[in-house]
Amino acid sequence: MEIETGTTRKAVSELRRISGLTWEQLAALFGVSRRSVHFWASGKPLNAANHERRMHVLDVVRHADRGTARGTRAALLEVREGTTALEMLTDQRFEEARTALGRGRARPVPVLTQLSEAARTARRPLPLDELYNAKSDRVHRELGRGRAARTARGQ
Repeated sequence: MEIETGTTRKAVSELRRISGLTWEQLAALFGVSRRSVHFWASGKPLNAANHERRMHVLDVVRHADRGTARGTRAALLEVREGTTALEMLTDQRFEEARTALGRGRARPVPVLTQLSEAARTARRPLPLDELYNAKSDRVHRELGRGRAARTARGQ
């Protein structure tokens, strides 16, 4: 059974973005080659076992998100009682890793405000009649205005 490629690409991208882990660390986490993780990131499907594992890992990483990739990565690599949360995830001890990491503070969600009418007007595309002949507009200034190029002599 193969899993949808768009979902795989987004999930691997999110996992890498949130966790801050390198391609090598992600490969070790799944017990595959770095090349396989690159394939997944470009949309190649996962098998059912790796898909389920990816879902568990992503769930734990989302839960433990410290707000920055650097912070989450540090938490995953911090040694607690002789092991790291990353090693627990590699060994598929998902609940143990979740407990060890605890709840993160997650990423701040930006508050978007409505654009003013002036800002909306400034962002509108130019009318078609102005764009129609844009290719033939003169880009360069009149000749004689620039300085002549000089050759440098090597000594």
